Amino acid sequence: MTEQLVCTYANPDQQQAAYRNVHEFWSGGRTLEEHLEWRRSSPQHNRARWCVGCLDGKVVVSLGCYPIQLCWQGEQVAAILIGAVHTLPDYRGHGYAPRLLAWVEEQERQQGVCVSGLFSDIDADYYGRFGYQRCDSWELTIPVLAAREIKGTRWSLQPIDPHQHLSSLRQWYEDSQRNLSVWLVRDDAYWQYMLKKFATDSFFVLADSEGQLHGYVRLQVEGDSWVIQDWGLAQPGATNLEDMLAAILQAAGQQPVSCIRGWLPLLEEVSLEMDFESRPQEITMFKSLDPDRQVDPEIVKAAAYLREIDHV
Repeated sequence: MTEQLVCTYANPDQQQAAYRNVHEFWSGGRTLEEHLEWRRSSPQHNRARWCVGCLDGKVVVSLGCYPIQLCWQGEQVAAILIGAVHTLPDYRGHGYAPRLLAWVEEQERQQGVCVSGLFSDIDADYYGRFGYQRCDSWELTIPVLAAREIKGTRWSLQPIDPHQHLSSLRQWYEDSQRNLSVWLVRDDAYWQYMLKKFATDSFFVLADSEGQLHGYVRLQVEGDSWVIQDWGLAQPGATNLEDMLAAILQAAGQQPVSCIRGWLPLLEEVSLEMDFESRPQEITMFKSLDPDRQVDPEIVKAAAYLREIDHV
């Protein structure tokens, strides 16, 4: 086996080989052919620049490189999110994934990218060895039985067509982020991409008794759970976040739903029965590719506000 790993941005045949390889871990219960068709038609996977490492022309390691924009300590910067890092079983233990990752980081850095991020499904110490820093990554769970304890809520959920309310959704999202040290910037193209991704999700506005609107929430049905994929509030803060959760919980109490789940920042001293767990998988990690920028404690804390819909 030659040790000369050739790293490159994938051509169509190499991208297809990468899709075939990752079926091992990310099949979602699909057959190989179903998996390949799903990847080829997926808005999420088509948005990535696929990168591969080859030995004698064979794709043995691959990853997806997703271009994004971050507001990083008040400045908008180019960034990437890394996803689906995979090495074929017979080629593991040779350091091929770290080599490909380093190659991608250098190529992207030369194009002006300042930050690389990923959501680790393995021990975060693995990526920590390559300069990625673990950030706050919380998973919220609320049993719907807690809805019985709610006597009244400030807001209620009203279903909407997101295409007809896109400007408001965008404004509420930005309003809820404006005081954070890091957040993902969503331009028009990114919003259109998000509407295509998981297109069966349901969108709701948060309305008070006088019909005034205070934000939105995006929910996905997963088994007997509602998963909070995205949200935005006109006025950020823990109190309004709890009011948003109370409105979701009250609506769930009328449906065959056992719990509410989702990525949210840690809320303390709340009246609702809820549990926050540091995610054992999908752990948010950032690495600066610019020596003038650091992943400081404020960045680590603010990363907890990243939405699950932005996961790659």
